Amino acid sequence: MATITQTSRQPSLELFSKDILAMMGTASKDVQNSLRDIHNSLVAFKTEEKNTHSLVKRYSPELAEANKGEVAFLTEQTIQTLNTISKIKDKALRKEKIDDLHNEISDPEGDGKVQRLIDGQNARTKEMLKNGVKPFTPQYVSFDKVFCPKDINVEKLQRASDNFKVESVSVPLSKNFIDAYALYLALFPRDETDTFPKLMAFCNKYADGAVTKNSLGEREYTRHIMLAAKDDKGKVVAIGLGVFIAGAEINEFYLSHIAVLPEYRKSDVATLIETSMISECNKYAKDAEKKLGVSYPLDKNGNKMMYAVIEIDFPSLRPSEIVDTWGRLIYHGKNGTYIIPSMRYLQPDTTYPDGKAYNENDYAPVPLLFSVIPVGDRSVIAKTATQLLRSMEESFKALGNNAEGIEADIKYATEKLNAMDPSAIVPMTHLPRNVEEIKDLIRKLGDADKILEDSYSKYPQEASSEEKLSVDNAALLFLANRGISVHSVVT
Repeated sequence: MATITQTSRQPSLELFSKDILAMMGTASKDVQNSLRDIHNSLVAFKTEEKNTHSLVKRYSPELAEANKGEVAFLTEQTIQTLNTISKIKDKALRKEKIDDLHNEISDPEGDGKVQRLIDGQNARTKEMLKNGVKPFTPQYVSFDKVFCPKDINVEKLQRASDNFKVESVSVPLSKNFIDAYALYLALFPRDETDTFPKLMAFCNKYADGAVTKNSLGEREYTRHIMLAAKDDKGKVVAIGLGVFIAGAEINEFYLSHIAVLPEYRKSDVATLIETSMISECNKYAKDAEKKLGVSYPLDKNGNKMMYAVIEIDFPSLRPSEIVDTWGRLIYHGKNGTYIIPSMRYLQPDTTYPDGKAYNENDYAPVPLLFSVIPVGDRSVIAKTATQLLRSMEESFKALGNNAEGIEADIKYATEKLNAMDPSAIVPMTHLPRNVEEIKDLIRKLGDADKILEDSYSKYPQEASSEEKLSVDNAALLFLANRGISVHSVVT
């Protein structure tokens, strides 16, 4: 498949058309149809952009500048993503990614959707200008070692901060957002990502912190957070995406995604982003206190941020999955993360339409480990564990995911916790920090297949024909992949 041309900040539709034609020349008929629809959508966006630009010019020159590139944004983001997709060698995966992108920017809800997105961006940019914030001025963030989880190697983190700059990404029309979203879409499977309209609308509403009522009628402070790390040449090499949520009693940071380009995965840039996010959340906790009229307890380091919550894949013994699943567990284990074995967590089905009647046979959530970083050695009681899950799931609702399905997920996940005394401390297991600890975890909880069979029998997973390795041989394969010398690896 042809490679898409890398364009300037304002790529033309004419140039993009040539690139589309180049890709279509080697594509199958159904892929050609998807590419043609992508191009037609961008032409429609251009008409909407012209109409909107004439309306926003009267607000301020800066606002007009922020909005005139709507079609350029969509075009450039599409070009970058197609460029990444075109390098995928596997034809089936390449087609799947093109179909995902087609669904991402097509307009099944009608012509008004584009206008609504632009209107939302107008309101967001006007608010920034009113508060004296220039939309495209870089907003650098940094970690504070005082607020780092106790297991973090601060010296390694400091070296990473010398090599990378971390910026807040809060304006969907900015170059950083384009780069970050392209990386996010390219590195995660479709059922683990939010569509551009969902993410843009959520960012515009919650990027500065907003107080709303959740589905239980409780007031909550919600703030969207997205950080991008750049190398010394200004290239975005890693992103972090999440939501800070605060209620009357507790606050938490839900880390939904960390994505790192493969060639930067041993540079500690992921840990730099994660700890920078936790440091930022301390500021958000203070803002939440003011807006909610509450007070959160301080830890010994003066930390107001209380918990970080993360979803993690189960450890697999299948050769194609060992490196990724074991690597993620060890990464999070070194960052002071624990799992709550009694929580049967399900990530909501983000492809199931909101408003559609819930049908458990069609709704397909993803079983994952529910993991917690108790910042400042805070304990987790049964009531708190349920609150952490509820708040995180409410953020999925705010993104426009199916509310009925999410409520079913919560009921299933907390069945064992609800049987406990609400004030009882919940047993937690520290995630492994090395291979020996991961072997112990598998012996204690089981591998991915056993965990799914024992705890998630209601949600059968697609069977894999790939033979599993023994725990010891899986460890040898993992170490060999890390470049650690071993005598033999049995596959």
